[in-house]
Amino acid sequence: MFDWKLSSERLIFMDIYLKKYKVSNSDFAKQLFFEIKSEELNFTPPFEKSIINLLNFQFNAYKNNLENYTNLSNYLIYSNNNLVGRLIFVVEQANLHIVELSILKKFRRNNIGKKTLQYIQKKYEKVGSFSLYVRKNNPFIEFYKKLEFEIISEDEINYFMKLKKSSYKKEL
Repeated sequence: MFDWKLSSERLIFMDIYLKKYKVSNSDFAKQLFFEIKSEELNFTPPFEKSIINLLNFQFNAYKNNLENYTNLSNYLIYSNNNLVGRLIFVVEQANLHIVELSILKKFRRNNIGKKTLQYIQKKYEKVGSFSLYVRKNNPFIEFYKKLEFEIISEDEINYFMKLKKSSYKKEL
């Protein structure tokens, strides 16, 4: 199992660490949001003004929704001292629900998302279940399936996924 250490400011695993999100990081959050949403919606830069307006509107709505939830754990993900992503989750009623796990495109395929989920699973191993919603057009559905999240239900837009019980005690 991986060796995580807790320090006063961050959780550290080798070259990856998490720092609490601050309002001063909103420019990075917006950059990450634009990158992820443009991938989901198949938009290619340079963006037309109407697409920029749409993404700005969606980002502001998303940001306002997050600000209304005081029990969220909101972290920035760093790797080799580079700000590479964001993790947001909430623990309620014996369930850890991942609200967001996003990694900038140029830092993907380095196991950063996987190691981050391993940490969360280990730190919250006493939680009864791990879940997330993922949009049906999200290109990372297969990533979650590889990590043994399974689709439990769906609506017109999202899949609701849970980590298989058999995965709780083993490394992701």
